[in-house]
Amino acid sequence: NNNTQPAYQPQPRFGSALIFRKIFLPSFLFALLFSLCMHQNLGSVLSIPLTLGLILYIAVVSSRLNTKLNHKAILPGACIIALGISNAFTANTAILVSNNLGIFLLTLVLLLYTYYPDTNWGFGQWFVQLLGNIFGSIDCLGDFVADAKDLSRNSDQKKNSRGLAFLIGFAIGIPLFFIVLLLLSKADAVFHSVLLHVIPENFSIKDVFGYIFCFIFALFASYCGMRRVAKRSIMFKPGSPAHSSRIIAYTILLPMTL
Repeated sequence: NNNTQPAYQPQPRFGSALIFRKIFLPSFLFALLFSLCMHQNLGSVLSIPLTLGLILYIAVVSSRLNTKLNHKAILPGACIIALGISNAFTANTAILVSNNLGIFLLTLVLLLYTYYPDTNWGFGQWFVQLLGNIFGSIDCLGDFVADAKDLSRNSDQKKNSRGLAFLIGFAIGIPLFFIVLLLLSKADAVFHSVLLHVIPENFSIKDVFGYIFCFIFALFASYCGMRRVAKRSIMFKPGSPAHSSRIIAYTILLPMTL
C-alpha cells in the first residue's frame, strides 16, 4: 500500500475569493503585457519580453497556488523562450504562425508538467488531457464570475479587496467608456467635430478597440487557464490503457499532416 499523500491539493472548484485574489492581479498585468506586445503583431522583438513574461506569470501564479515549477518544465519553458527569440528575427508569416502555435502548445505542456507532476501518461492520454484543459478553460468563465462574486460577498476581506475591485472596475469601465464615446460620435455630428479637435490626429479608434480586445482576451484566457489546471481534473480514468485515446489522437492529427 502506498499511503503517501501528494504534496499538492486540488484548488476549490467553484466560487473562491481566495483563488480570485491569487490569480486575478497577475492575470491583469500579463493581459496588459500581452495587449502591448501582440496587437497587430504576430512577431517582433516584443515576442521576447512576452514569452519571458509568460513564464514569469505561470511561475508567480503557481507559487501563489502553492505549486512550484519542477525540472520537467525546464525544457518546454526553454523552447517557449527560443520560439519567442525566433519570432524576433523573422518576418515570414507562416513561421510566425507556426511559432505562436508552438508557444501555445508548449505552454499547455508546461502547465501539465507543473500541475500533474506524478503522472505517467501515454501520448493519447496527453492529447486528451490537453484538449480537456483547453475546452475546460472555457467552462471556467463561470468560475471567474463565481470567484468574483464570492470576493464581493466576503466581508472579512473588504479592506484588502479594494485594489482588486478597482482593477475589475478599470478592466470593465475602460472598454465601456470607448464604446459610449464611439456611439456618441456616430450619433451627434457636433460631438464628433469636438472629438476630432480634442484627440490627436494619429489617434485610431480601431487601434483602441484592438488593444482592448487583446487585453480582455488575455485576461480571461490566462485567468481561466490557470483556474482550470489548478483543479487538477483528470480527463480519463487513471490507470486505463491509452490505446483507445491514442487511436482518437491519431485520427484527429492525421488530416493536419496532409
